[in-house]
Amino acid sequence: MDLHVGDWISQAREVSIEQAGSLLGIKPGRSGSMGPCISCGAEKRGGHDNRGPIGVNASKTGWKCHSCGATGDVVDMVAYATAGSRLAECSKEQQRAVVQWFKVGGHVKDGGMPTRTKTKKTEPEKKRPPQAEVQKFWLSTKKVTGCSAVSSFLADRKFSPDDVAALGFIRATAAYPDCGCPDWWPKVWTKTYRLITPAYDVGGNFVSLHARAVKTTDTGKTRWPRSYEAGGLFMANKLGVMLLKRQPIGEVRGVLICEGMTDLLRASTCALESDLALAVIAGASGSFQHLSKVKFPEGLPIYTATDTDETGARYLALIRKSLKSHQVRPLNLSAT
Repeated sequence: MDLHVGDWISQAREVSIEQAGSLLGIKPGRSGSMGPCISCGAEKRGGHDNRGPIGVNASKTGWKCHSCGATGDVVDMVAYATAGSRLAECSKEQQRAVVQWFKVGGHVKDGGMPTRTKTKKTEPEKKRPPQAEVQKFWLSTKKVTGCSAVSSFLADRKFSPDDVAALGFIRATAAYPDCGCPDWWPKVWTKTYRLITPAYDVGGNFVSLHARAVKTTDTGKTRWPRSYEAGGLFMANKLGVMLLKRQPIGEVRGVLICEGMTDLLRASTCALESDLALAVIAGASGSFQHLSKVKFPEGLPIYTATDTDETGARYLALIRKSLKSHQVRPLNLSAT
């Protein structure tokens, strides 16, 4: 089932990508670029390219993130901001939110939801990197204690490299690994983005990777596979992965939903040190609205720990909206 392009979409497309981007907090960059990416959060393209990650085509009708591969028109840009995916992949409720965004801004005056017409099924776009390549690259990584640059980075942030190594799901990339680098992970990244962890879909399937810089860089702190989407993906500790897979998690004390790899590390190492059975799930831009697809056990306490800035407040609102049938309790990780 594909969206029929109704009057409201035609009206919405009268809004320029630059205008919508400005309203969504995406700022103009060098050479007509924009950033940060509304899907993956990247601030720059990477390497020595300091342009914003988003490029706009010559006709000004389409955009693409050169970091995660997210792409679309102005309607899709708003869909990524409100629902974490392109309009065609949104649920009916999420589509209504997109329509409402344009209505509130006075860009759509008539019409509501677009009608749907049956069309021939087409192959979905490839959103994730080839799984064999993901697994091979992950197997080329090593314990964080085997990399002095990563160990120093962790120690500077009051993490015990031994505790992080014991977790098993945070590792270090080899600088220029013997297995080589896939096309979606430029070799130059392995010198900077060396702290790496698996990324899972809402079903707990290991489908991608996420890495963080361990030294100062002006090209953004984190990386997802180049030219592939990161929306709807989560990082998690072992109990968190079991929860995503809907596997029995025994006497778990609760679930913590946090923001980014650093908070995943902090919560997971604290739980390890305290011998606390805690499922930890970490998201990023384009992830939290997909929590509604995760089945949380009835009565299991759910805690959230997002940053105290404007972005963190937006993530917290998305978490609460996605889990509106659950009681969600805020937690200050810095106090743990």
